[in-house]
Amino acid sequence: MDSALPPPAARPRRFRRWRRSRPFWGGLFTLLGGLEIATIPLTAYKIMLVTPSVVIAALVGAVIAILGLLMWMTPSQNKLYGLLAILLGVASFVTSNVGGFLLGGLLSIVGGALGFAWIVVDRTPAGDSAPAAAPDLPDDRDPGPAAGGTGPEPSRA
Repeated sequence: MDSALPPPAARPRRFRRWRRSRPFWGGLFTLLGGLEIATIPLTAYKIMLVTPSVVIAALVGAVIAILGLLMWMTPSQNKLYGLLAILLGVASFVTSNVGGFLLGGLLSIVGGALGFAWIVVDRTPAGDSAPAAAPDLPDDRDPGPAAGGTGPEPSRA
């Protein structure tokens, strides 16, 4: 049963590599903010300050939480998910207890901003990259005499 799992020393490295390959913190903050916004209207505490419906408030929170998960699953779409999380985080201030008592709305906005700003960083060491090849020139272009071509000779005055 344990043969399918990697050795214990390799597990933190695998998680670290997975975490760095996607907007982890943006997805985590967005997920937590969405869960907080979705659960507050469903509790027994009826402190609804401004809300059109409990269903809408829970739906906005659930969509924000799903956006946080999608940031982890498809990091190539981080700009779209981050922007939607920011917009729904702002909308949660109107639909759900002033954004889940400010905490959920702020977590969603910060998580969406982190997800939107995330970029892939190439971490290959400088010595590992192959030397760049010279660009191919079309056959009808002559590189000139400086590059060993047969271009016109410079005039000598």
